[in-house]
Amino acid sequence: MAYKQPSPQVVAEGGTGLSTITDHGILLGSGTGAITPLGVATNGQIPIGSTGADPVLATLTGDDGVTVTNGAGTITLAGKVVQIQSSNKIAGSGTTSSSMVDVTSASLSITPTSASNDILVLFNWLSEHGNVSSTNFEVFYNILRGATQLNTTNKIWSTGKSTLGGDQHNGTQTYSYIDSPATTSATTYKLQHSISTTGSTTTLTSSEINIVLMEIVT
Repeated sequence: MAYKQPSPQVVAEGGTGLSTITDHGILLGSGTGAITPLGVATNGQIPIGSTGADPVLATLTGDDGVTVTNGAGTITLAGKVVQIQSSNKIAGSGTTSSSMVDVTSASLSITPTSASNDILVLFNWLSEHGNVSSTNFEVFYNILRGATQLNTTNKIWSTGKSTLGGDQHNGTQTYSYIDSPATTSATTYKLQHSISTTGSTTTLTSSEINIVLMEIVT
């Protein structure tokens, strides 16, 4: 007796139970029943599970500053904070140099997860400066990534003169910058200072220095 193969071939016989299958469709198992076509996904759609039921096609949605961009075969997320590095230190550092030198303990490193991500750089420091000479002086600060200066000009912190020496200045400085280091290597951000008059001495004493580095998906 000749065997007649059923058409469509049933699942129990190794078939799909379907006579046609939707082009570009996603197929779901249905036990011994015919395979269930999920349908054709549009740009950015992915199967989302549902307990005890077939998954459904849906797109991701953004929230809390996260933007979702759906493309052909791609899903791009933007605006997400990937990591945060922070430091809070009490530093003491003096200089008699008119050239920029590093402030002690005023540095922090971060290792970006993607070379296309940005780093939000936040510096805040509360300082007391003392000048031991009787000359006019200005105190300057720079923020750097490695050897690259981020602020466009030297930042004047304060000016002053003490006729007998011992002049002191107190105050708070803040600095913020969105940097694009374009690397996945460890990257160090630091604070430098200098004084305008080489015959003077300025001392950054009892200074609380706060540094925050945030990696942001762009």
